Amino acid sequence: MPLQLSLHDALQYHQSGQWDQAEAIYHQMLHSQSECADAWHLLGDIALRRDDVQRAMVLILRAIAAKPKVPAYYVTMGKAYQASGDLNQAVACLERALTLKRLHSRPANETLELVPLPEAKRLAWR
Repeated sequence: MPLQLSLHDALQYHQSGQWDQAEAIYHQMLHSQSECADAWHLLGDIALRRDDVQRAMVLILRAIAAKPKVPAYYVTMGKAYQASGDLNQAVACLERALTLKRLHSRPANETLELVPLPEAKRLAWR
């Protein structure tokens, strides 16, 4: 099965909440291409959705190590830090995502799905 087809299939499962099926495909992808950053990131997202925050962080860090300039990875990492209660790190990740997004010079009206940054900063200073 071609890599892009399997990623497409996995994303369909992932988005419909069929995480076991998506997870199996991501693992198959990693078996043939161990540094597939998208697979590491999406496995991390599944772990986070299952409230396995520590595992999520490890997986997302693998994605970031493989492709350090992908804003979405930092958004998910920020969500993991938020879930762990480390709001300072959550804010740092979200700021990094915004910086990378600006560097990629995408249209200004395009937004990331973020925890509202002012709210995250306010919470971090409690």
